[in-house]
Amino acid sequence: MCSRLRIVEPVDYKLHENKVDHGLQFVRYHGCLSCSFMADPLVLVGCFNKNKFDAKGDVDVQLLRRLLKATSRMIHDYNYYNV
Repeated sequence: MCSRLRIVEPVDYKLHENKVDHGLQFVRYHGCLSCSFMADPLVLVGCFNKNKFDAKGDVDVQLLRRLLKATSRMIHDYNYYNV
């Protein structure tokens, strides 16, 4: 999506918070996406996850949803079907 819109991919992830609950460590990240067609950069905080890969993935999904909403575009998944 970012390459199609010719904008920089969101590579700026920063650890937002660590949390320990019942002996399990949870992390969440925030990500930033700068767009020339939007006045302010998108900065979103993801949900808590058990590992950093899932935490960054959550931020990616949220940024993609906001980007699609701002550009009025949709993603069609032709490999998905309802059973």
